[in-house]
Amino acid sequence: MSVVQTVGASDIVSAGLWEKVLEVVRRLVNPHPFETWFLPTKQERIEQGRLVVWVPTRLFLKRLSETYRDVLRAALAEIGHPQMELEFICGETAYGVPPAQPPKPDRTPWDSAETMELFLESGEEDAVFLDPEKRIIARSCVTEIFAPRGLGKSLFAISLAIGCALRGLRVFLIDRDNPRHVVRKRLASFGVTANLRMLKVLGRDKCPPLTNPAAWASFPYRDYDLVIVDSLDSAAEGVGEQDSSKPSRALAPLLDIARHEDGPAVLILGNTIKSAQHSRGSGVIEDRADIVYEVRDATAFHPTGTRPWVEELPACGASAWASRASRRERRDRYRLAFVPSKFRVGEEPEPFVLEIDLSREPWTVSDATDEVDRAGKEARDKTARDKAARMDTGARNLVAEIQRRATSGEPALRKRQDAEPLLQAAGLPRSAARDLLRARDGQDWMLLINSDDQRITDVLLPHRNGEVGHDSSVAESAQTLGILSNGRGRAHSMRVAMFGVAETPINTRDIASPDVADDSFSPPTGKENQIPFDGPDYCDEEEI
Repeated sequence: MSVVQTVGASDIVSAGLWEKVLEVVRRLVNPHPFETWFLPTKQERIEQGRLVVWVPTRLFLKRLSETYRDVLRAALAEIGHPQMELEFICGETAYGVPPAQPPKPDRTPWDSAETMELFLESGEEDAVFLDPEKRIIARSCVTEIFAPRGLGKSLFAISLAIGCALRGLRVFLIDRDNPRHVVRKRLASFGVTANLRMLKVLGRDKCPPLTNPAAWASFPYRDYDLVIVDSLDSAAEGVGEQDSSKPSRALAPLLDIARHEDGPAVLILGNTIKSAQHSRGSGVIEDRADIVYEVRDATAFHPTGTRPWVEELPACGASAWASRASRRERRDRYRLAFVPSKFRVGEEPEPFVLEIDLSREPWTVSDATDEVDRAGKEARDKTARDKAARMDTGARNLVAEIQRRATSGEPALRKRQDAEPLLQAAGLPRSAARDLLRARDGQDWMLLINSDDQRITDVLLPHRNGEVGHDSSVAESAQTLGILSNGRGRAHSMRVAMFGVAETPINTRDIASPDVADDSFSPPTGKENQIPFDGPDYCDEEEI
């Protein structure tokens, strides 16, 4: 295409003009929107002082002519053609960008409303994360990280800034919290040199407060991919916690920076209240963010494995300061647990743990989540092994005592008064002792059940495996263990739940008492012949 048009008194060669515009635009916008909205375009022609550019869809027409209008005008001016008119075409549709002129007085923000066709074709809804793990910072999103003072969140933020800058992202670190020499020392300790040109720093002596909206209105958001503010408390001095309107106004400049079409990711650090239950300031602070993390101290933390490790983290309020200081005393490695409390840009990530290693330079930050998970699993496995060992020990002791009493003719063990305490002496809680008695009933011992009220009684019988010398009838075993009357004038009506043997009622008509003659013994038939009981059917004694 070799058409030449005349604009003013100078000739313009059409070939490559749009490419020159794109070279300037590439410097003015972030890489992602440039690749999305500008690279798919191409120059068609120049006619009558208009540069005609082809775009793929009508959505491109709208984006380039409205959202990037000022960027394109600046690019044309930079290459020496401020009066050049731009026209975008897509099929039979044309949408022009006239030369620079005052906006129409009747145009309002509501004119930017999009039809469903344009809105659904945008294809830009997925968050573009800047961190490799895709869990902390994303373009045009605000992330807030809250933690008690002195936990190490500033060190994490510096490490994050350095990592992003090393990957070619433009990072702006605004530190209104720490002295200049402290920030310089930390950067040097992390290995930063003068060659890291993608990272810029603004100290607390020069950064305007968030309560100065006029200063923040000129913030060059197009120059950065990530903006870090340390911290919200120091940048919004004078903003109280009771009036939600003041925190809202203080946070507004940072929201405006991130909410632009090609705005950077914004990371805000903040402190919690003394109890560490939530961030300082009104709840509106967290409401405005896209991603919110609660950071807890995980230094010298040893999960038990009985619950998810995040539920076992130590307390982090002011009342726990002494214990936290003790855990961190003389340590040069600290662990921070990051727990997401808000994540509306995708699927919420799992909590994770980062370790800050200050033992040698350069300082490093690494992910220690797998190590914490592994420690929890090992603790859980050890707890299970210890519990199984205690149960086996208790069971062996119980079986030995049952056998001893059976062979010596002593009364059988009572469940609550004898068996449970014996198991508890082996280290089992009372609930575990009861569970063990039921679990091994019919295997290592047998529980007797009252035939009238289905209540598990206090009597245990040995397993009928020939090991304890009870190979006679059920009646003989019961009499040997003292279940039947032995001169006290009472006999219990029982049934025996036996391993490998059907339940057999024990009727005193068929069992001779050693104290009563056969021809004269006739047991009573009234309720005096039963164990007094007013409880529900089939229950343990402890449930009465």
